[in-house]
Amino acid sequence: MNKLYIDSQEELEKLHLLEQIVLQDLDIAVDCICELLFVNAKEMQELNRTTRNVDKVTDVLSYPTIENLKEKKIVADAFFTDMEGDKLSIGSIVICKEQMLKQAQEYGISPERELYYLIVHGICHLLGYDHIEEGDRQVMRTIEERILNAIGLAKEIYL
Repeated sequence: MNKLYIDSQEELEKLHLLEQIVLQDLDIAVDCICELLFVNAKEMQELNRTTRNVDKVTDVLSYPTIENLKEKKIVADAFFTDMEGDKLSIGSIVICKEQMLKQAQEYGISPERELYYLIVHGICHLLGYDHIEEGDRQVMRTIEERILNAIGLAKEIYL
């Protein structure tokens, strides 16, 4: 597994901006940290099979350290045992690079747009959002698009 796929200063700055927008947009009162891992298709299929019992490649998997954060006021005092220094550790996001690139091509969008979509999607899952029910899916998609628009990756730009 590769820990870093984003290697330019510009991309690191965009990730920092993303972090700030997510915290502000979702009214989170403590800085959060999550692990971001990149894997190949074979590794992703294995993770999906062993952790979800689904034997196929997927684009992103999220592994929260705290359940149902969306229903809680996220302040440092409430989660002091989950803090890493002054940041709240919310879990891990695993992205399959091959699937991400394939989807970008299929959807007619830039790889950058798809990458950041998957990161935001993973963060939403870490915070307790889901898309199983239609109403929940609409809420999650609205949050994702609002955040992507705020960092300059509006969907319309690439269509």
